[in-house]
Amino acid sequence: VTTIFNFSKQPEKIAGFTETECKVAIINNDTDTDFVSGFMDYIGKKTELVSVENDRESIQDALFFKKAEYILIIPDGFTDGFMADGYANLEKVAIPDSTSSVYVDMMVESFMSAASLYIEYQPNITLPDLVNMVKSDLSEEVQVTLNDNRTVENLANFSQFFNFAFYTNTIILI
Repeated sequence: VTTIFNFSKQPEKIAGFTETECKVAIINNDTDTDFVSGFMDYIGKKTELVSVENDRESIQDALFFKKAEYILIIPDGFTDGFMADGYANLEKVAIPDSTSSVYVDMMVESFMSAASLYIEYQPNITLPDLVNMVKSDLSEEVQVTLNDNRTVENLANFSQFFNFAFYTNTIILI
């Protein structure tokens, strides 16, 4: 019986990885500097930027109704503080336990870490140069190829076999 089910089943289609754009809102309370504009441009290339009003109720509604999955608030004086120290706090509000928030956190951290390194080792760097260098560094992507000699049909057959082998063995034991 197991063998019949094993060979009669259609092969399963295995879904591949696809990058999706999560909805991100950026509320800028700082002045519109080259650094903030470049940062927003970098985040906007990998996400879908949406607009949200800068009040608590609008932010909560945007998250509840999934208008935005991640809201990043840039505080007043952010650029000046970051250029002085290489570090400044950003406030985030995200859907709890959301995988997209981890993805956006990684993008924010990558941009800020790269910018911080440039500021530390090139203290006289201008904002436009900083943004261009960081965006250039982060634009590099790696092509990943998985070498896998297993075929989908063989995996589907083994999976089907073990799913029905339990029932066959149970009937034999009874």
